[in-house]
Amino acid sequence: MSVKIQFDRVPSQHFDITLASTTFVICENPTTQNIPEFLQLFEALNVKHLVRTSVKNYELDQFLHRGIRVSELQFDHSALPNDADIDKFMNIVKEAQAQKFNIAVQGVSGKTRSPLLVACAACECGMGANEAIQLIRARISGQVFNPDQVEFLYGRYKAEK
Repeated sequence: MSVKIQFDRVPSQHFDITLASTTFVICENPTTQNIPEFLQLFEALNVKHLVRTSVKNYELDQFLHRGIRVSELQFDHSALPNDADIDKFMNIVKEAQAQKFNIAVQGVSGKTRSPLLVACAACECGMGANEAIQLIRARISGQVFNPDQVEFLYGRYKAEK
């Protein structure tokens, strides 16, 4: 039986990618004006943790008030996450898998930093870099991953597992 979710308003851009038992909601930056839309989406998709990868440009109070935890994993648009960021993200993923909730990963556009962290999680969970890149590119329209990010994924993880 499928359940149809009815939204008053939907954030203009978000992509859902499910790995094992966890769904990652990759999304653009909320703004002060559209936070209610994101809250409605997150509630419908059982998102209990928001990972912010870009600059702080909105207040977190409404998310925290709704029981959505927030982690800051900011790195520059053209930069790569460091080992500590990936470890922190993987701890969030493990917690989500154990407690059966989903994770939102937010960046400015949701097309570079956010998908990169999700690709790292896919590889850390046993997927090869090729498969992780293809899975995410199939779900997100437009340019996803810059050349440095692709090289990073191939350098850190095996192409195929």
